[in-house]
Amino acid sequence: MDRRRRPCVLLTAVCRTSQKTQRQHDALAPICLKVFEEKISGKLAVDDRPRLTAALDYLRVGDMLCVQEVDRLGRNLLEGLIVLNDLFQRGVIAHKGERRPSAGHPL
Repeated sequence: MDRRRRPCVLLTAVCRTSQKTQRQHDALAPICLKVFEEKISGKLAVDDRPRLTAALDYLRVGDMLCVQEVDRLGRNLLEGLIVLNDLFQRGVIAHKGERRPSAGHPL
């Protein structure tokens, strides 16, 4: 797939292995270039969450990271804001929600 055409990357995240990520997939996976699925506690530090770390490492300038909830980016408000700031500094757009993102309505 051409990264220039489909720069959206989806991080699906639930905190228990028994929970399902299908709703998150259904909403955004069809328009995303790559999907990273995480079934691990969001209370862990970013460095202890391999799928989140892989998603963050994968993203490049102009890409868009889609998450259902912003709180999945960090174990607390400060860590989530640090992750978001890092994304913005790198030229990555963040999108929250289940609706398809539009150019004028990122996070």
